[in-house]
Amino acid sequence: MLTNNQRKFRKKMKSKHSHGVPLKKERRRSVKKVKKKTYIRGIHNYFLNGLYVFFVIAALFFLIAFKSHQVDGHSMDPALADKDRIIIKKKSLPARYDLVTFEPKNKPNASYVKRVIGMPGDTLWIEGNSLYINQQIESKKTEKIKDKMPAHDLPDSTIKITVSKEVYDQAKGLKKIPEKKYFVLGDNRKHSSDSRSFGFVTQEQLEGVVTFRYFPLNKIGSIH
Repeated sequence: MLTNNQRKFRKKMKSKHSHGVPLKKERRRSVKKVKKKTYIRGIHNYFLNGLYVFFVIAALFFLIAFKSHQVDGHSMDPALADKDRIIIKKKSLPARYDLVTFEPKNKPNASYVKRVIGMPGDTLWIEGNSLYINQQIESKKTEKIKDKMPAHDLPDSTIKITVSKEVYDQAKGLKKIPEKKYFVLGDNRKHSSDSRSFGFVTQEQLEGVVTFRYFPLNKIGSIH
């Protein structure tokens, strides 16, 4: 005598064979479907894990090599406006006219952004309360100009800058800008605290070179 379960199994088998689909073939199809789903799921997980690792590495690289900075004030108008957000390449040595950020000696927790005007090795000399910087000539006497601007470009690439007594004392007797020291100015020179008042910026003070602006969105792009 057959049990109810055995009868059901026989009916199921007959039904399978009556439709022309052998049981073994059906099982193989099921196994293939499972394998395919497992394979696709594996590729999906592999891709997601790879993407996660990529973003982690990219984030670590950014934190090591770059930093974000928010401009405070109008000293760099029009190149950079107040509240602009920029990317700094850390510990990168600047070229002439690069924008840099640095920590001022008189404000240890602050960070200024200025433009490099004078480089190590540039010729300099003092006349009255004016500092002259020239990167091309070794010895030059420049005619005095009657210009009240704190900095002025002369035709021979010499820059005349009105400086404070502190900077005068710092530069007096020097014929060149010392190694690892830079003279920086704000582009908006009427409203900028820069090397005219506090003197040279040392290489140790430099945080890095400005490379990119990412805010505001309508000004996104590289900085020159």
